Amino acid sequence: MPKPTRNLPRYLPKEDLEKILAGAQRNRTARCGFRNYAMMCTLIFTGMRKGELISLKLGDVSLSEKTVRVRGKGDKLRIIPLVEKVVEAVADWLQFRPQCPQDYLFTTFHGNRIDPTGMQRDGRVSAGNGGRSERCHGSTPVGVRLKP
Repeated sequence: MPKPTRNLPRYLPKEDLEKILAGAQRNRTARCGFRNYAMMCTLIFTGMRKGELISLKLGDVSLSEKTVRVRGKGDKLRIIPLVEKVVEAVADWLQFRPQCPQDYLFTTFHGNRIDPTGMQRDGRVSAGNGGRSERCHGSTPVGVRLKP
């Protein structure tokens, strides 16, 4: 019996990814805009998973070496190079990041770790600002990560 054919996923074009990044910057406060922009840049340009992103610690990122250490599924360590756009976005966020006892890279206003549900909501808000009317990969953080 032949395998059923699978449709290839549709991905967001470059223009829509740029709109998502622009949408991530639009927020009630500058601090939140810088954080969301840095988070979306990191997702888009590294391909890391949402859980990996919100689990990043300050010590995992080396802006001078332009790398990030990510502990992924199966506790495997990956070192991912960062493009200049991500380095700049994270550096900007670090200027606004609240002082807190938590050493997570991305935090809330109160200095707590970002909640995965909140990350999904923020990703959808950013995608909504991207102007996409049809449902396709890329309209959530997972879909953005799957961008080839």
